[in-house]
Amino acid sequence: MKGRWQLAAVAAVGITLVAILPLSAALAPADVRSARLIVAGLIIAVASACGLSIGRRTWWWTAVAAASAIAAVALLLVHVDAAAKCVATYDGHPVLIGREYTPVAADYIRKSPGMSASDLLLDAGGAAERIWTASSIASCRFWTGWGAGFSRFRFLSPLCAR
Repeated sequence: MKGRWQLAAVAAVGITLVAILPLSAALAPADVRSARLIVAGLIIAVASACGLSIGRRTWWWTAVAAASAIAAVALLLVHVDAAAKCVATYDGHPVLIGREYTPVAADYIRKSPGMSASDLLLDAGGAAERIWTASSIASCRFWTGWGAGFSRFRFLSPLCAR
């Protein structure tokens, strides 16, 4: 790939993937929209930086590409973990939950061991904030939405090292 048009084509494919690949159905539409817009902006920024650096390939760009690839794999693993642990079903719909219980919920769980996250959510009437702390729900919202978005634009980094 020697031309900037090829880099632009790869960026266009990346933006298309960010726009069409699904995020968790438990996320609010506003969270999905903002994650998609910001990651698309990052793709444009990375593609622009790569395009401006054409002809100035050094060991630095190889190191940046390697570091970003490692970071992308780590982000993807954290996202997959969050997607598995941060979503429960209530009334047939996915609901974003947390990973840390409120003190009242922790006591309830000690008295009723073996309950699934969906069972806890059912007992709470679908209100995740009754069972999980607000900070842990926010963390799950970040990792199920942003973690997916950031890991999707990882394929651009090797282009800078060519």
